[in-house]
Amino acid sequence: MSLWSDVDLGHRIEWGLGFRYVDHLPAQKVSSYTELDTRLAWKPTAQCEVSVIGRNLLNSHH
Repeated sequence: MSLWSDVDLGHRIEWGLGFRYVDHLPAQKVSSYTELDTRLAWKPTAQCEVSVIGRNLLNSHH
């Protein structure tokens, strides 16, 4: 399951937050887990975006 939300903060700045849940995968010996991703972006022009992205923020082994 995956959920993602983006918010326009104005002044060409966007913030996004994503959550996902992965059920256990016994064939691959993977336990279930949850994860969190985030993105902060500035769009100085329509053709350019500068962003900072954090992935897999809840578990250091991911």
